[in-house]
Amino acid sequence: MTFNALRPIASGLTLCGLFAIAASPVSARYINHRSQPDYATCAIELLDDGINAEAAAAACATAYEPRDLSACVSRIEDNTAIAAEDALDSCREVRRPLELASCTTRIDADSNGAVPMMVLDRCRRSLLPIEFANCTIALGDNIPLGVEVAMDTCIDADDRVRDIFPTP
Repeated sequence: MTFNALRPIASGLTLCGLFAIAASPVSARYINHRSQPDYATCAIELLDDGINAEAAAAACATAYEPRDLSACVSRIEDNTAIAAEDALDSCREVRRPLELASCTTRIDADSNGAVPMMVLDRCRRSLLPIEFANCTIALGDNIPLGVEVAMDTCIDADDRVRDIFPTP
């Protein structure tokens, strides 16, 4: 047989293979990894925190991880003096909402007299919120700087350049 005689068979097999891959339930599972309960939980939690229905619907619908978004808002609102609306704005702007909540609540609980919205903003701007909280708390507890100075120092440390000085 020549290649030209096999061409229709090869084309048919290729099309069947592509159709099987496209119709596969495995590929559909990866495309739709969020489930209906994830969105429902998000909406219920945001409404419970006092977010209006339109804002809750928009936030949950656009969240990559809806449950993480609502958990972020709830943790910040329950453990700090920050309003749910302010927490929602910040939780929507980060890639790691649970880390944002942890950072904000830890620094707020550890510091005396820190402005909660300043803490939320610094945690939101940090590339690594958990490391930022660790840095801020450690410096604040061991060096008499004040929490605002510790946060400013640690936020600047996120993008430090390593190994620029020659080693002996």
